[in-house]
Amino acid sequence: MAVKEYASLIVVILAGSILLLSTCAGPSSSVTSSAKSRMAFKLALPEGYSVDDATHELTVPQSTLPDSAATAPSYLTAAEVTITGEGMDTYTTRVDVNNAVASFSVQPGYYTIFVMVWTNLETTFTGAVTVYLHGGDNGTIVINMAVNAPPQSISVKVSNPAPMVGEIITLTCDIVDPDADQITYTWSGGVTGSGPVVTYKVPDHLPHTFTCVADDGNGGVISGSVSINTGAAASGDMDGDGILDAVDNCPTYPNPGQVDTNANGVGDICELIVNIVMPDPTLNACVKALSPGLTYAYEVKVLHCSSMPGIGSVAGLEQLPLVTDLFMEGAAGSPGAGAITADLTLLATHPSLKILSVAWSQLNNYTQLASLTGLLVLKAMGTTSLTPDGALSLFAAMPGLNRFHGDDSQITGSLADVGAWPSIQYFWFNKLISPTSPNTLTGDLSSLAGKSLLQLELYQQASITGNLSSLAGMPLWDLDLCWSGAAGDLSSLAGMSLSILRACGSVTGDLASLAGMPLSELRLQGSGFTGSLANISGANMKSLVLFGTSINPDVSLLSSATNPSVLDLSNTLPTLVNVPSLSWFGGSKLMLGGNLNVSCGDFATLIGAIGSPPVDLGPSYPNIPVTGFNCAQPVPDTLPPLTMAWADNGTAPGGSGTWDGKAVINESGYGYCIAQNVGDPAPTPAEVKGPATAAFQVGARGFITVLPTASAGVCTISGLTAAATYDFYFVAEDTAFNLQTGPAKVTAVAP
Repeated sequence: MAVKEYASLIVVILAGSILLLSTCAGPSSSVTSSAKSRMAFKLALPEGYSVDDATHELTVPQSTLPDSAATAPSYLTAAEVTITGEGMDTYTTRVDVNNAVASFSVQPGYYTIFVMVWTNLETTFTGAVTVYLHGGDNGTIVINMAVNAPPQSISVKVSNPAPMVGEIITLTCDIVDPDADQITYTWSGGVTGSGPVVTYKVPDHLPHTFTCVADDGNGGVISGSVSINTGAAASGDMDGDGILDAVDNCPTYPNPGQVDTNANGVGDICELIVNIVMPDPTLNACVKALSPGLTYAYEVKVLHCSSMPGIGSVAGLEQLPLVTDLFMEGAAGSPGAGAITADLTLLATHPSLKILSVAWSQLNNYTQLASLTGLLVLKAMGTTSLTPDGALSLFAAMPGLNRFHGDDSQITGSLADVGAWPSIQYFWFNKLISPTSPNTLTGDLSSLAGKSLLQLELYQQASITGNLSSLAGMPLWDLDLCWSGAAGDLSSLAGMSLSILRACGSVTGDLASLAGMPLSELRLQGSGFTGSLANISGANMKSLVLFGTSINPDVSLLSSATNPSVLDLSNTLPTLVNVPSLSWFGGSKLMLGGNLNVSCGDFATLIGAIGSPPVDLGPSYPNIPVTGFNCAQPVPDTLPPLTMAWADNGTAPGGSGTWDGKAVINESGYGYCIAQNVGDPAPTPAEVKGPATAAFQVGARGFITVLPTASAGVCTISGLTAAATYDFYFVAEDTAFNLQTGPAKVTAVAP
């Protein structure tokens, strides 16, 4: 029986940083030996920053702080770590954002570590990595996570709310951004120009409304508006709403409708926030929390009711008619956790609402969202519905919908639905928590041809089909097609200005197609990638992950990419050469594991040159140097392979008594499969491989002669009873004749 190993997690987070999961272990041991490991999240810090490893205290340059405080950003509230893998139940624990430890117990094998950081804003941050954990020192594990706070408030002002025809007025857009990002300003309402201050020449006597949209370039968007009425000031109408000041129930802010919900003589828009009452107690508490920071209703542009589940009604929000951004989110990372059973159709008449987030919430039903035709941004990631009616086609009636977040939601649909949205530019529909997340997307990439998409993320949407050529010519800067069903060649992306590209699975091509792109993050996984590393050796590169590729192995060609904080060339084939040339690397994560013909002498030279950063030498190099071992030779491969997938392939003809199983393993090798009656004792790996012995007899076997790394193969078993149910077992064997430690199992019906 395998002995378990123990590991701990420490989380430290800084805005704008990269979150790292590293390990430091006790004595080295084999896969089945006892070991204790610690896993620590650490930071890739900008110049001038430092962390005390003993106390986890953060020191930052004083010029970047309003005072001497040196902690994680105040808007970060909590973090959660989830670990899943073979032979264990999902382990989830909540940790503190500054300094916390979570202990867990695992057997050696492949595990996915998922981290989610929550904030008191509308944003959550996630990162994940799949790693192989073995006995002894597990090296360093990387999770990329950029922490960014979106703009939190906006004030749009006009130099004269009651100008004369022909007068030139000045419009000012003031925002508060906790991270002080570079903001891009976009104006509508007939304004030409950009930036926080613009001018406008009044063309007529009609009222005009101007909207400013502020974008921090990291996914944070906020908007606000201001209106003018010509010639009103001279007539004793200070706010220009057509109501004379003497009888205006809100003379300082335009309210031509004179709405006064509580009949106290003060118009709703001028009402003191402390006097506003919402029928729903949870919503009422959310509004009351705005005071004393804000005083009057007309000051409320953004309303955050996140982490306040149980909102049963949005009635009364008409008392805050200038709210443009509304956030009613549940607990991040827990789909459907926040129950919002309110009738959201009441928001359809809200004149200013542009951004709505109901992330991680349980809705009364999705169809209510379809009535909000004025939305520009809809965040519905992690949402469930009391009525299973979530379909992307519901949102076709939103002519201005520009951003849509549907990660891990209960919403389903087709790319054809998205292609029909006239204004969509940002579309996220990832399966982040699990490949079995209910948000399922079908359709072909060709449905998006001609769109002006800037971001497209379809991680683990396996039912997607189509070719990269359908995306040619788009202004994309973020593209994630990892483990989707999309295929095609990188040449279709040539000429784009991609900053982020993640392509795994059926995408292939030469790295030459990426030359000249301002890439800051690149992940390519699969044997179909070729070419020279020189093509992706740009100064902007911060995270480079090439797993199982067939690129030119000369890593000296990366010499121009001197700024990466993450460099992962694990299992890159053919074998890497000129490894010591990476002596320039000064980042926090260098992973070269799995290249079995790289000498440990080269590794020792590299470590000596770069001062022993967290370098992962891979499971075949537990220690460098090894006492009594010739460092000019590779360490023999003693690690067993792992089955990454085993399922019914669905290709055997009906009535044939033949069953086809699809298998994927993590390294090149062979596959063996057998069929047993349901409920029979599970076989050992040797019994699955065969041959039969007197103690173990089985009537039906199959074999895969060659199974390339991460590629699917079919193991066929004949002689079965048609329409009968069996337990089908599979084990992998690598080219060094290491046999998988435990068989994979699937229960299925033989055709």
